[in-house]
Amino acid sequence: MTIHTASRSVILGLALASLLLSARFVQASPGKPAPSLSVRFAQADQGNISRGQAAEIAQQRLGGRVLNVKRTRDGQGWQVKLLMDGERVRDVVIDARTGQIR
Repeated sequence: MTIHTASRSVILGLALASLLLSARFVQASPGKPAPSLSVRFAQADQGNISRGQAAEIAQQRLGGRVLNVKRTRDGQGWQVKLLMDGERVRDVVIDARTGQIR
């Protein structure tokens, strides 16, 4: 292993450790759990969340069963349709950049 390769490995390791440690300090809204580490890691890595991550965020924060996920008309979010309590349907929009419920 050359010095260049070793220093690159050390830098990548430190960056990953820093990201993982900072993710532990992300606070959730009162009464709502924080997004899972996989969601937060993907947000930091890509800047945009996927359809599956939007479904996971909506289900974690609101409960229910995900019926459908599609892009919003403006392309800036995901519209998630949830079945609540087996009878009510609720639509929520997840910001595609931040993962926050709008």
